[in-house]
Amino acid sequence: MFKNIILRFSIKFILLYLLFYWGTNFYMGITAPGNLYIPLLDKYLNIFDWYRYLLLYSAKGFTHMLGYPAVIPDKYHLKIIGGRRLQLVFSCLGTALLSIWFAFVLAYPIASIQKKIKWIAIGFSIITLLNIIRIASLTIIANKVNLNFIDHHTYFNIAVYIAILIMIYFYTKEK
Repeated sequence: MFKNIILRFSIKFILLYLLFYWGTNFYMGITAPGNLYIPLLDKYLNIFDWYRYLLLYSAKGFTHMLGYPAVIPDKYHLKIIGGRRLQLVFSCLGTALLSIWFAFVLAYPIASIQKKIKWIAIGFSIITLLNIIRIASLTIIANKVNLNFIDHHTYFNIAVYIAILIMIYFYTKEK
């Protein structure tokens, strides 16, 4: 019976992850001008623009708190006043990491709906906060040193995977 639970969880987790991951990629594709573009969704339901807005404006506030006034010259960039700018493209949003967390929480068999909703919100908040800190930090650092040698995506992914493992521990231990 235990093997059956693990097998069902594993299959459900993989299927949900693929659904979320490919779903976000598909949705990004239809809200960006190009092949299969749906202007109505781009104008009124572009969740990626909303999330990028949240990340950029929160990172801007964080840089201000650290004494580095910044501006957002367009919907993709954060720039220290009088300095360099950082570009926030789709791969910087962390949708794959969020997909992993959402899939795990929803696939985990021993949890109520209320617990799942609570932990999805907690995970989303922690992953988003880590991304805001990364974006603000990189914007400040980019004005001090050349970032071409730093693989910040990999370091961010490692930090978030560690956070996810810690959250999994607490999620599975909570009654």
